[in-house]
Amino acid sequence: KRLPSFDDQQKELKAYGHLKRRGQLDWNHVPRFYGAVDTDQGIGIVTALFRDWNGGYPKNLEELLPVGMTDALDAAIREFKDWLRRELFLTRDLLPHNIIAVADSPERYRLVIVDGIGNSEFVPLSHWFNCCARAKIERKIRKFDYRTRILLPTDPAGEAESDAAV
Repeated sequence: KRLPSFDDQQKELKAYGHLKRRGQLDWNHVPRFYGAVDTDQGIGIVTALFRDWNGGYPKNLEELLPVGMTDALDAAIREFKDWLRRELFLTRDLLPHNIIAVADSPERYRLVIVDGIGNSEFVPLSHWFNCCARAKIERKIRKFDYRTRILLPTDPAGEAESDAAV
């Protein structure tokens, strides 16, 4: 059995508990939490399942970005970053493979973070002070911008296809 202090599931359960206590109501970019179940691998978190408008399963950013930046994906990334700032939503990391792009229509994506939810701080200053939360979110967004930029295809001159979203 895993040690609780190193168990990501425990960290996410704690994060969902914090969201509930805080009154997190905007579930557009994070899966709605339905509870936890015991499995043979430890605790499993039960959340909403997302599907694209056509019934398919959404791809994550690590799969989409190497194909190229579209206007719809650029708009979704901007909206997601605005939401993080507005909601003061804390993540352990904003990794492209942990963020899915749900196609709500053929022309519109909505990004949803499906893993890495919660605060990575040993002393959770970002939970206690909004100024710390804002600073932390901006640091995470800068790292996210870098991670998305390096996934984009390069043009013949060796520059990223688009720096608009990042």
